[in-house]
Amino acid sequence: MKWMQHTCRQAAELMSLQRDEPLGFWRALGLKLHLGVCGDCREVDRQLDRLSDLSAGLWGGAHGAGEEGDGTQR
Repeated sequence: MKWMQHTCRQAAELMSLQRDEPLGFWRALGLKLHLGVCGDCREVDRQLDRLSDLSAGLWGGAHGAGEEGDGTQR
């Protein structure tokens, strides 16, 4: 079952990719399994989520700061 055995580098690529487009079922499953056993990658995933949340307000300008960039979690 090599398709489920991602390296941390592959997991990082998939974490980045999933923010731009949906992953297929098997890729998403493999990533989920990797994140289940790798605490370092879970932390990177949390950091990427936080960066996405923080940057959402930047691109919205002054009007977006109170709407999407208010610091609330999804």
